[in-house]
Amino acid sequence: MDTLRRPASFLTQANALLRKNICLQARLQIAVSDYTFITAMQKRNWKTNIGITFFPVIICVLLIVLQNIINSELDKPKYRCGCACVETDINGTCKRRECGVQYSTLEQVWNCAIPSPPRWPALIQVPQPESRAVKTVSQPFDDLPEPSCRDSWSCPASVLITGKDRYFAESVAGGLFPAFSPSLNVTDYLDALSRIVVGSDTAPWYTQLLEPAFSSSDTIYLLQPQCVPYLSQTISYRARGIPLQLNIQCVEGVMLWRESTSVINEELLKGYKQKGGKINEFIAGYDFLSTTEFGLGINVLYNSTYNDKTAYSFIAALRVPRLVNAVSNAYLKYIRGPGVEMRLEYVKEMPKVGTSYRFDLSSLLSALFFTWIVELLFPVSMMRCNIP
Repeated sequence: MDTLRRPASFLTQANALLRKNICLQARLQIAVSDYTFITAMQKRNWKTNIGITFFPVIICVLLIVLQNIINSELDKPKYRCGCACVETDINGTCKRRECGVQYSTLEQVWNCAIPSPPRWPALIQVPQPESRAVKTVSQPFDDLPEPSCRDSWSCPASVLITGKDRYFAESVAGGLFPAFSPSLNVTDYLDALSRIVVGSDTAPWYTQLLEPAFSSSDTIYLLQPQCVPYLSQTISYRARGIPLQLNIQCVEGVMLWRESTSVINEELLKGYKQKGGKINEFIAGYDFLSTTEFGLGINVLYNSTYNDKTAYSFIAALRVPRLVNAVSNAYLKYIRGPGVEMRLEYVKEMPKVGTSYRFDLSSLLSALFFTWIVELLFPVSMMRCNIP
């Protein structure tokens, strides 16, 4: 009759572990006598014990040395908050230095203390001039411009629209890009840009402490129903002490009707990357669904690959809020008149304290080193040993 098996007791498990270690350390060496066998095994145990004792110490020393090397590299000025001399004496010696966002690059700004982050106009993602949608073999729509416009960088930026009521959808979409009025107060250019629709073809960043479109000398695109020469200009401007150079270029924004959302999806996908690596990109797509004068319901379709969502980088903040606000404004003005609007004044980051780059090597490799040390204490071998 089979007896019920019970878990082995602690003494049984300890005895088995001891026999296993003796077996592994003996290495099947044939001893001439019992004295010779014990002496050889003790010598090996003495060396092994020294290795087991000093290995963690060596690992800790290596970790400390590597950590100090990494910290000293990350503590260089190019990784610290940017500073500049704001006051000098008669000999030209700097008397007072200031540090802040206005003196920092995109790599440095993350380390600055920012109690009141700057405000930025909400932008939309505009395709680059050489990548804007044109008529192609795979997209032979008659309302798309000819490819020759890319030679002169004069292609319009296109928005696809659809909905159940075509007349209503096209009427509302006609106000997506309000005309820039010369009478608009432009003493504060950032405030003026928040009243219209502007965009950029720069890659968005994962934080809005600095807007890449304004922190570099890239072009700011002013989307208009029709461009006039005076709208394209270069403006030097300071926003809360931050020097900016706004290279403004007018771009015509056009609305193209499509029969369904599936058609828009297909065009957006084809425009993202075609065969041969060509790009035929649109700004976005709007599905007005059953929108009427009594209610607004919109689906916004856009290219989300700009968020750079990979396992090796931070997720970027997409320029979507202005897409939603533009259609909301257009709807209100169409229903209630030009005097009614829903302004998206700005976007900004949360306040933050000053920080510094730190790379904790011990946290990254601690599990590996712990495993190595434990394996020294409990060696594993495929050797077979029979002990009576």
